[in-house]
Amino acid sequence: MFLNIILALLAQSEVEMADGLRQDGKFWVVVSVISVVTLGILIYLFLLDRRVSKLEKE
Repeated sequence: MFLNIILALLAQSEVEMADGLRQDGKFWVVVSVISVVTLGILIYLFLLDRRVSKLEKE
C-alpha cells in the first residue's frame, strides 16, 4: 500500500525542467553526453585491466 502511494505521488508530479529539455530537444543531447562519458570510462577501464593483467603475467 505504501508503495502504491509513492507511485501515485511520483506519477502526479510534473518536472518542468525535464519537460523543457524534451521540448527544446536538449534531452537527447544530455543523454548522448552521458552515454559518451560512460562509454569512455568503460573503454578506459577495459584497457587498464588489460595492461595490469599483462604486468601481472611478467
